[in-house]
Amino acid sequence: MVALSHIVQIRHIVKDTPIPGLSIDYENWELTCDWRTLYTCFFGEEKVFHGHLSTWVKEEAWAADMRQQMAWGEINMIAVLDKAIHSFADGFEDAKRAAQRARIRRQYKEKGWEEPDFEDEGVLADEKSILKTLKDTEFHAGFDKKMHGKTKMRRLGKLKWRTRRLLTSP
Repeated sequence: MVALSHIVQIRHIVKDTPIPGLSIDYENWELTCDWRTLYTCFFGEEKVFHGHLSTWVKEEAWAADMRQQMAWGEINMIAVLDKAIHSFADGFEDAKRAAQRARIRRQYKEKGWEEPDFEDEGVLADEKSILKTLKDTEFHAGFDKKMHGKTKMRRLGKLKWRTRRLLTSP
């Protein structure tokens, strides 16, 4: 597996999708690529991710176990919520990993390369590093999204109101 060489962000979604037909004109500061194929690959991987995530949610074995433990008095509601949040986070990460692996397998097959061994410690370390970088970047992209538009204006409005109140209070 290779190291992360680029990141593609479309709105708040971040992936390391290949950029087909990439051409950079340094003199004119222009970047061109096959946008249609880029979007197809990007959102295709996103669709695979959502498919894995919905399959995980439908299985609900973890939820049935927690309901049973709660009914027997083995755990309380706080513990159920804590386990549910952690279970969902784990399922979310597993779905991201599965979607990325499906894309990587397809890319390797198209190029006639041997499929990476996802059980190899070196490959797993690379994958973990890449997924962490993507997760951190997506977090910041999502934060940036929240700071645009009406949300940003509401926050600025509240800040102005608080500032005015502080200045006019005795």
